[in-house]
Amino acid sequence: MLKKKNLLFLGDSVTAGVFSDVIEDRKRDSYAVQIEKVFSEAGLLKSSHNFAVSGFKTVDMLKMINEDYTFNETVAFHITPSYPYRRGITQGRKDSIELLKNDLHLKEVIKKSDIIIFTIGGNDIVYSDLFTSPLKLLGDKYIADLSEIISTNIAEICSLINNINSNCQIFILGMYIPNRTILADNLLQKPLEDHDKKISKMINSSFSNVTYVELMEDFIENKSLFLNNLLDIHPSLSGHTYICKKIIEAYSDLKDK
Repeated sequence: MLKKKNLLFLGDSVTAGVFSDVIEDRKRDSYAVQIEKVFSEAGLLKSSHNFAVSGFKTVDMLKMINEDYTFNETVAFHITPSYPYRRGITQGRKDSIELLKNDLHLKEVIKKSDIIIFTIGGNDIVYSDLFTSPLKLLGDKYIADLSEIISTNIAEICSLINNINSNCQIFILGMYIPNRTILADNLLQKPLEDHDKKISKMINSSFSNVTYVELMEDFIENKSLFLNNLLDIHPSLSGHTYICKKIIEAYSDLKDK
């Protein structure tokens, strides 16, 4: 009999369940929700937790792990109404949250997790000068330095998780390029592609239990489907479904080895 799995989702707004689509139903089928359904329907789900926070950068995720945030502290970061995994909490402001009893601490959840999936690093770029200034004014060194910081932080995140639980399997979602209307400069595509390849190479050479799930190429080819809102950086419902498919494929490939 196959062992049931404890799932943990971490990271930014993509994992928190933000869509570019306008969807009425609050129980949106984000990639995390869809993955949970796949495991549940296969009889392989033991538990699932989502500590992702919209707007988080790599430094925020490092702090979250180092300071052992509770589940409700992640809710406190949200100003907007709750996302799918917020367990019924609808108030986002920290001063208005009534903490639940027996609140979960992140490190305890990491210790018990079999599979950890996260998106991180996109906001490091979104909130940088790359989204407001042409690349030729910033210079090649700017993006090289930024790429190095993100890569170093992601490596440290993986190391921190492995120090807590070396038996888990980690999946990191690769970068995708948002719609061109959001970018300050169309010349950014090549540097961002190089950045994505750099992180993928670092992960593959440094961690035996970490899989980097590449999204870049297919998101470029299917941008009208996966990124259907010109003014939003987040994936559409179709984009989230594709991400779920890629993770399940990567997980299945590991099981077959």
